[in-house]
Amino acid sequence: MLTDAIVHPEALVKKSILLLCLAIVVALWVVFYPFWPGQYDGLAVALSMSMQVAGWVGLFLLTPIGLLWLAHELRRGAALSRGATATDRSRVFAIAACIASVAVAGSAAAFAVEESGFALAIILLALWGATVARCLRSARAGNGGSRGLRLAPLYLIVLPALIVVARVSFVEQAAESSRIRVIAACGSYIADIEAYREAHGRYPVSVASLNPDYPTRTVGVDRFRYEPAGDAYNVWFEHVSSRFDVNEIVVYNPRDEQQATSHDADILQFSLERLNQTRGYFAVYEAGVSHWKVFLFD
Repeated sequence: MLTDAIVHPEALVKKSILLLCLAIVVALWVVFYPFWPGQYDGLAVALSMSMQVAGWVGLFLLTPIGLLWLAHELRRGAALSRGATATDRSRVFAIAACIASVAVAGSAAAFAVEESGFALAIILLALWGATVARCLRSARAGNGGSRGLRLAPLYLIVLPALIVVARVSFVEQAAESSRIRVIAACGSYIADIEAYREAHGRYPVSVASLNPDYPTRTVGVDRFRYEPAGDAYNVWFEHVSSRFDVNEIVVYNPRDEQQATSHDADILQFSLERLNQTRGYFAVYEAGVSHWKVFLFD
């Protein structure tokens, strides 16, 4: 999309604006994808985090280039409208944007590896490579002589800025809404656990299974998990945090005796006293629904 915008003739400006709007819609949709209602998608979190990281890095690296490029285009357009000569430096800005995009793509790919593995990172890098290759071909061809305002700077300015603004302004609310939805979806799971106790006089020892039959109804949450806890039990799920550096575990316990632990080896190797000192979470708070708590891990 960047290279398409470098050399559009004026007849295609409307199409370029539509493409920019489409890019904005897709980018924002990806940012909020893990919080949408729907069937679980294992790539949702990785895609969202990669897009958010690309937005932040792009805001610091690509947006300044876009602002300078836009100023150049405005000055050049004004000069041409007066019939004066004006040097076209769009190729310089295009190449600078391609170079800066290395850090943007690398950061996004790194988060993709951490969240999902190498496959998604390779796909993201391939898409980035194809875009940069087209940009460099257009720059070398020198076909950037449109007299109108080229729209490439707007991509560099608007996309990162909107991603960051949306992330800062709305992700926390989206995460809270998503969490409440998953908790509500867990109602039938908890009801069946209690029905099991009524039928058998005890809670189940395990509910481990290949296929989850109780959907979370949220794209970024895979399934509910159950574990006995003394005379009661914990039901928990991992939820997408509104913060990059935080893992969020949401736990239900009918007696409000919730616990969550970072490493399974700690549970197996440590005494209960030591385990309670090293569970790994740095904060816990009420989820806003009875018997549910949120544990935050770094």
